[in-house]
Amino acid sequence: MRRKKASLWKIGLLGICLAVQTSIGFAAARVLTLQDCIGQALNENLAIQMTQSDMEKTHQAVKAAKSGEGVSVQAVNTDYWKRAASSHNPNTASDSPTTVVSDQLVFSLPIYTGGKAQQTVNAAILSYETAQNNWQLSRQQTKYQTTVAYYHVLQYKNLLKADGDTINDYTLHLQNLETSYAAGLASRLQLLQTKVNLANAEDAQMRDQAAYRQAVVVLKNLIEVPQEEDIELTEDFPYERAPSLMLTDCVATAQKNRLEISVAQDAVKIAQAQVQIAASAKKPTVALNGYTGLQGSSFNNTNENYYSLYMTVSYNLFDSGLANAQIKEADAAVTKAQKALRQQQETIYADVTQYYWSMQEADKRIQTSKTALEQAEEVCKIAQVSFSAGLETNQDILDAEVALTTARNNYIQALYDYNVNRAGLDLAVGTIV
Repeated sequence: MRRKKASLWKIGLLGICLAVQTSIGFAAARVLTLQDCIGQALNENLAIQMTQSDMEKTHQAVKAAKSGEGVSVQAVNTDYWKRAASSHNPNTASDSPTTVVSDQLVFSLPIYTGGKAQQTVNAAILSYETAQNNWQLSRQQTKYQTTVAYYHVLQYKNLLKADGDTINDYTLHLQNLETSYAAGLASRLQLLQTKVNLANAEDAQMRDQAAYRQAVVVLKNLIEVPQEEDIELTEDFPYERAPSLMLTDCVATAQKNRLEISVAQDAVKIAQAQVQIAASAKKPTVALNGYTGLQGSSFNNTNENYYSLYMTVSYNLFDSGLANAQIKEADAAVTKAQKALRQQQETIYADVTQYYWSMQEADKRIQTSKTALEQAEEVCKIAQVSFSAGLETNQDILDAEVALTTARNNYIQALYDYNVNRAGLDLAVGTIV
């Protein structure tokens, strides 16, 4: 009876394991559109999250800078003991020390800082604006990278389909050729040539399969999907011709919209603020100070009220050249920031130009490669029929199939290049959001 129960228990356990394996093996792949991937990447991307942290950091820095313009108040407690020296013998102290306990409220209000406080606030505000722009830039870059990664997967998905069609064509032709060879109607040379072409097609399929897997890995990393989870892309390459665009208009839009220019301009302003902060060391500072408190001979006897209000004016007479060195250092930073701004403007022009002409060129290739593909398909069909009728050679069939494979690959590449460069142009002119 025990053996029977143990056997039933083992059978049940085996059934559970098989059910779990089956559910895992047939788990549905996550279906994703391009917009799904972009949304997932924007929500999960770590670079975007880090720029959000930078925004919070610089926001708090603004508050800290503004606090330097306000009143500061401190509570101070002082306890000390003192003994008066003997009037007859200065080296001899009296035997009765005096205890003094003082509780104070000390305040200070800067009235004039030579521009240091105001420029510190301005620099902090500009840093906060820069952090906001960097957050937007990180989102734009993530959207572009995700779009390119999505299209990269689609590219190899379509290439694998084309590889499969080529292999099927070669396999079918090889089967017909083997029948003809068995009947003495085809030569061994023709048979070997076809087998070589088939092997080459299978080799291309294996390379594209490896590239497809790698493209999927990159996309999963961007959208924060576990590598062990299967995904399925539901869209194919879109092709909608962009409206007629002038390169000059694209460049002008880029110079107006690109956030990188705003970041570079703010960097110049921050550097200029640092010059004024450094120069403030050579100006006087004025502050209103005061204190009020109680004083007594013990903690329980602080009954003597006192207060004081005074203004301090300070001026740096000599600092061994420190202020001058800091001003020159800040001036050099301004020059560097201005050159970086100009370099950024030139880079933007180059980006727009590159993506603009690459998109135009890919658009033309789509038209020509689509026509070439249609013609290559027709040539291949004619060649197969003519070969069956004995009007074409085996080499004609192989040449036609190679031309068809090339036309398929060219059309897929043109679609990929067009979509990637169109996304790049949106990024370059600052219209990707």
